[in-house]
Formats: sequence, structure tokens, C-alpha cells
Amino acid sequence: MKTVNISLLIGIAILAMVGITVLATSGAIGGASKYTTFSEAKKSGEVVHVVGSWAKELPSQYDPVQDVFQFSMRDTTLQLANVLFHDPKPVNFETAEKVVVQGKYVGDVFEAERIFMKCPSKYNDGQLMEESAEAKR
Repeated sequence: MKTVNISLLIGIAILAMVGITVLATSGAIGGASKYTTFSEAKKSGEVVHVVGSWAKELPSQYDPVQDVFQFSMRDTTLQLANVLFHDPKPVNFETAEKVVVQGKYVGDVFEAERIFMKCPSKYNDGQLMEESAEAKR
């Protein structure tokens, strides 16, 4: 009788581990977004990552009433897009070498849920340091 109980417990434990693994994997796959360009992001309408750089020569602004930071960004194909971020401008935004925005198009504007900055760091001996900002919703 002890052998049956131990075998039953081992079987239940194995099934539980398999179930947890399947749920974790399906959640990770479903929540992942891909890296793309602004034109592909506009076509897809999905949440994506776009890598590029801040177009510093164009105006950017933060509206404290609506809590929205607006700026222009060029992707790796040099396509320009207006980006809205529902939070203040990230702290190291102006010193970032590269910017990665995660979000999707709403009309003609890319609405970023998160902004990741690739910044040079004096603490890192010139290596790139990744910082992020996440919009509150």
C-alpha cells in the first residue's frame, strides 16, 4: 500500500510540473513582442519593439496635465514616427545612444508602453547600460 501511495504522489508531482511548464511557456510566447520597423508595426497593429534613435532636431514636449511625453524617433530604416509615452520623459533619455520603444500604433501615432535606453555609462568603462521606463496604465 505504501508503494502505491508513493507512486501516486510521484505521478501527481510529474503531472503538476508538466502543467506548470506548459502554462509558463504559453504565457511567455503569447506575451512576447517582436522587433520590427515603424512601417511593419503600423501594418500589424500589434504590440512590438522598435529600435531607433531620438530625432533631437525635432521638438519634443512633456504635458504634465495629461502626463504624456511626446517625441519623434527614427527607426533603423530611418523612418520617422511620432511617439507618445504616458509618463514623464525618462531620466537618461537625452544621453541615450539608442532607444527601443515597446508599444503599438493608435491611428498615426506610436503609443509606447515602455521605453528602453541604451546609454553610455561612466561607471561601465564605455560599455552600454540598459535602462527602462514603463508607462503606468
